[in-house]
Amino acid sequence: AREAGTDLSSDSNLPFSTDIDGDTRPIQSNWDIGADEGAIGIYRSVAPGATSALQTDNSHSDTVTISNGTATFSSALADNIGVGDVLVYDSDGDNDLDSSDSLAFIQERTDSTHYILQTDNGSTPADLSTNDTWSIYRAYTSLANAENGTQNTSIPITFTGGNRDLVANNEQWNIACYANGTTADTTAVSIVGWTTGPNNFLKIYTPVNSNEVGVSQRHHGKWDEGKYRLEVENDHAIRNYEGFFRLEGIQMYETSGDITHDVFMLHLSFSAGDVETYITDNIFRGVHNNTNYWFQAHSTAYLSADATGNVYYYNNLFYDFSGTKTIFLEIYSSANLTNYIYNNTFYNCSDGGIAIRRVAQTAIVKNNIVQNCTTGYSGTFDSSSDYNISSDGTAPGSHSKTNATVLFMDVTHHDFHLSPNDSTAKDAGIDLSNDANLSFLTDIDGESRKDHTWDIGADETLNSTLKMRGHIKLRGVKIRN
Repeated sequence: AREAGTDLSSDSNLPFSTDIDGDTRPIQSNWDIGADEGAIGIYRSVAPGATSALQTDNSHSDTVTISNGTATFSSALADNIGVGDVLVYDSDGDNDLDSSDSLAFIQERTDSTHYILQTDNGSTPADLSTNDTWSIYRAYTSLANAENGTQNTSIPITFTGGNRDLVANNEQWNIACYANGTTADTTAVSIVGWTTGPNNFLKIYTPVNSNEVGVSQRHHGKWDEGKYRLEVENDHAIRNYEGFFRLEGIQMYETSGDITHDVFMLHLSFSAGDVETYITDNIFRGVHNNTNYWFQAHSTAYLSADATGNVYYYNNLFYDFSGTKTIFLEIYSSANLTNYIYNNTFYNCSDGGIAIRRVAQTAIVKNNIVQNCTTGYSGTFDSSSDYNISSDGTAPGSHSKTNATVLFMDVTHHDFHLSPNDSTAKDAGIDLSNDANLSFLTDIDGESRKDHTWDIGADETLNSTLKMRGHIKLRGVKIRN
């Protein structure tokens, strides 16, 4: 039904321009069929410092054709090209690329030669006959630039971006983060000035599926220098002030061990209004011997006590936040929020793992591992909290395990996948695939949890003798189940 209808705003018998919600139906693209007009998905890409073209027409020997929004390239594009990337093409036929030409964004990847495109406002681009002058770029060179709309300076055409009213424009924004070799994104990010809603949320993520990109840009449950990462020194990494927000598959690292003020790896601050925020499949990494907070997510009375809604944390890894005043996940709120904290792994902090401050909110913790922390769980947890593990005596729930040790693959090298020899977290969790409040099916690696009884923590071990990670070659090997 999406964009498959006809525009009835000038219909001679019954003209109208809104849907059942009162949202304006678009003038820049086809109407949706049915009573509801869905939000327009907008895609933008980020890679730290990546100003140069990712791929070009190869001295006019490679061509592109656009038909009904689908671009067909005569030669395969690089596997790291994907959603949000910008195609600049010679629409005026003068054999060069400048501000008088056109651009479109990759909305979806079909295969290495076919890509579905959208204009900067989400509409279908005009058809283009076979053309041999084009280049492809990342839209932005840092996540901070993507947030405020400062585009890649190598792109000669201006496009829409940054601090958008997604509700008024009926848009849902997707900012896809890509690696640029081993270059880190080092600019702190403040997400403010957007207007978001339940269907008009802002999503920051790493593309992973083949309909997004040819090669996954996401970590595999372990810190990876070759994937996108945000590394900030002596500053907040991400501050988000928008209620409808999703952060998925990002690596974040506070690089300084000498913090001169309170810093927050991820700072969630919600003012009055509804909240629906998801923090999923991320890796949060600290350094030893700092003296201030490293990871805090909170909705404080300093902004408003009127925020209501839900914040969801699942399949995240937090580690190495050791110092005199460190807490992995501190939820400090006078707002009426419900926090769902499911299947996360916390390792090595000197103060606390999961800390709940103030009683106006609800915190439900299930299937979490907290190890090597002075206080694993502190504060008041909802009575439905269960199936947690702590290395001290604090894990809440009648099925939880306290004073218990979990075996990880390689703590020394920061590999917190569960060891095949672990007997504490493996098969000890509760199946949350049909949880009434937060249901999901995969672990931090994107692997299915449904093969067998759920494990506790961010990682799900495979129900097999051999679990392969990374790049492995097998020759002359017989594997028998």
